[in-house]
Amino acid sequence: MKKISIVTPVFNESENIEIFLKKIKEIMLANSLNYEHIVIDNSSTDETQKKLKIFAQNDKNLKIIINLRNFGWVRSSYHALMQCSGDGAILISADFQDPPELIMEFIKSWNLGYKIILGRKIDSNEFFFKKFLRILFYKFINKISETKLTKNTLGFGLYDSKVLKDLKLIDDPYPYLRGLITELGYPIHLIDYIQPKRLLGRSNMNLAAMYDVGITGIVKHSKLPLRFFVILGFLMTFLSLIAAIFCMIYKLIYWDTYSVGASIVVIGIFMICSLNMFLLGLTGEYIITILTHVRKLPVVFEKERINF
Repeated sequence: MKKISIVTPVFNESENIEIFLKKIKEIMLANSLNYEHIVIDNSSTDETQKKLKIFAQNDKNLKIIINLRNFGWVRSSYHALMQCSGDGAILISADFQDPPELIMEFIKSWNLGYKIILGRKIDSNEFFFKKFLRILFYKFINKISETKLTKNTLGFGLYDSKVLKDLKLIDDPYPYLRGLITELGYPIHLIDYIQPKRLLGRSNMNLAAMYDVGITGIVKHSKLPLRFFVILGFLMTFLSLIAAIFCMIYKLIYWDTYSVGASIVVIGIFMICSLNMFLLGLTGEYIITILTHVRKLPVVFEKERINF
């Protein structure tokens, strides 16, 4: 019988974790599946770790990794996937916004031969502004990326062990999973679902976290932003040269009547300065990514393992 690894990253999920663990166990046992459930805790500050350890005493299928600090959802999830011993791994969050009921749908598609099966969110109950930003991001990154990313997928899905084996060959200390699986080239099977509201507690995925994930995807999977500003720089230099020649000729012809005001100079300076600031910030994001790779740090540092 094939073995399934369930992977769940958590941070301050004390209100949901017990209900979630029982739900996963119920689904797996009801379908007589051989499984392990790996929960990786990002150094929670509430009762999450305590509840996990109590649950793990009576369930040897539950394996726990506790990180030394909060390494973020992206790195923590990826690290846990790399620890799986199953023939396939399912990445799912503990807040019930990734419906556990889809687990069996994923497994059915996997048994048909698909190596990557992802849940595609077709609708949700999140705020309009957050939904709008997500739609805008997917459209933008697919326009500029060399490989097209799947829209409205958050990593929730099933990954065959062959896919995980290929991912282990990639030495990336800050892996962007959604981008990496598209670069591997495996066909991706999508299963649509409507994302329900969070069951209990508050989400830790704020705008700052969304920006971190989004900008990581952009700088890792597209050279176009930097090349765009190189082209824009050439264009602005050319236009500035034309404008300077025009002003000089116009001044020579109408020496006594043509007055170059300070306003046009101030506007030009502000425009160039703002463009430079944006370009420096974008270049800085690429440099941060390079620095992260050069340091060759592990994806996460672990504090403790239980039931491994």
